[in-house]
Amino acid sequence: MVDATIIKAPSSAKNKDKKRDPDMRSTRKNDQYYFGFKIHIGTDIKSNTIHSATVTPANETDAHEFPKHCAKITK
Repeated sequence: MVDATIIKAPSSAKNKDKKRDPDMRSTRKNDQYYFGFKIHIGTDIKSNTIHSATVTPANETDAHEFPKHCAKITK
């Protein structure tokens, strides 16, 4: 199973150098806008263990990450 969760950040979030992270982006879910990242997690439903995880800008579609996680499944 592969699922993604939005990691919200304030739109004014800045790092220690007072700059915004250039990888953070905006996305919309259920008519609400979010700014930040997405974490995509692949799990084995039989053993309930995580086999892969990636972090992308929030606007990255889940369809791009899904094949990467499926390729990491061992039989």
